[in-house]
Amino acid sequence: EISACLVGSEMCIRDRSYRWEESQQGPPRKYYSITEQGRDFLKELENSWNELTSAVNSIKENHNN
Repeated sequence: EISACLVGSEMCIRDRSYRWEESQQGPPRKYYSITEQGRDFLKELENSWNELTSAVNSIKENHNN
């Protein structure tokens, strides 16, 4: 399962897989990594963003002329 979260201006995409690493200080740490499915989802988001910015820029250009 993929989850997406927006933290400030950064988008993070991940699935439920992670790895534990022991820590020299404090409890073990959980590290997430993007999967192939997450990469595909990110690419879809990027395409949507590019379409949106293109449309907004077109509106701005038409407004300025």
